[in-house]
Amino acid sequence: MKKSNRLTVSDAFGSLFSNDKAIACSKVSPLWLTIILFFVAVIIPIVPLAVSAANSYGSAFIGNNSYGFEKTMPKIALEMAKDDIKFLTVNEDHELSITNDDAVASYKHVNSTTGHTEMEVFFSAAKESKSKSAFINSVADHKYVLNDDGENTTYYHSSYTVFFNNSIYCCIYEPNSTNIITASSYGDYKSFKPGTNLVELLTTVEGQKLAPTSDAQILDLLADNKVNNGVFNNWKTVFNKAYETSKVRNVWLGSLLYLGIYTGMSLIMALLIWIMTRGKNNPFSYLSLLACFKIESWASVCPGLIALVLGFFLTQYAVMLFIMTLGMRVMWIAMRQLRPQA
Repeated sequence: MKKSNRLTVSDAFGSLFSNDKAIACSKVSPLWLTIILFFVAVIIPIVPLAVSAANSYGSAFIGNNSYGFEKTMPKIALEMAKDDIKFLTVNEDHELSITNDDAVASYKHVNSTTGHTEMEVFFSAAKESKSKSAFINSVADHKYVLNDDGENTTYYHSSYTVFFNNSIYCCIYEPNSTNIITASSYGDYKSFKPGTNLVELLTTVEGQKLAPTSDAQILDLLADNKVNNGVFNNWKTVFNKAYETSKVRNVWLGSLLYLGIYTGMSLIMALLIWIMTRGKNNPFSYLSLLACFKIESWASVCPGLIALVLGFFLTQYAVMLFIMTLGMRVMWIAMRQLRPQA
């Protein structure tokens, strides 16, 4: 008994690098330890993926090139403050009190040089997904004439933001184009405290609430870069908070999805070991499915650790790291340590 325990303990760390020791450990380890190792191996590669998803932001869709978003949205926010809008206040149900449902822009920013509409803001009382999609489609279908020479007419889209009663949606278009240049942003108000007025949140800079009373005063405020950048950052804050619910849901759903994928892949690898040891001339044909499962469980810990570490640095390949390293190690074991000539 002491020899068995000593063998398991002494070879445990070595099994991370040695296939022979991984096989030796699988023979003497209890089933409960094997099951623990199996789930540890499939869970740890998920950590960098979950961390990456948790570090995402709702304002990321703006990107480095916002195509004028940093100029259009502060102006519209100050215009809403001038009108002293009250229906953009979050209630106890984390909803707004919008009653309008017309696909007509309540606010818009027009470029003073080109005369082109660059941003529009809509309000809609829609709550159901179907009605919200229909509203967005009606907004997205609207185009402005860019050039009409009598023969060929070209059009462009205006960027737009829609405040629904229970969500917010924003989409940015490249100027003078119908191509969306960034992914749109979608979120809700569940992360906002009841009583929060979104207009006040947008127009409060360094603790000072901005309350312009005229268009001239708005232009004076926007001439101050501190005010302009402050309101622009407030828009980012709104999108970030609105995205919180989706972010939490994405982290859990993504983690469960990858857990299912990695668990299934590990079971397939165990089955592959069993299949590759079948045959009259293979001295390991006596291995049962359970024995192959134990071998795979011990062998999968090292790929899991590799995926855990490298996943933080190679984020683009984090999803595939565990699958690739596990596949290589299992194939190496099956073709070397468990080969028919052994």
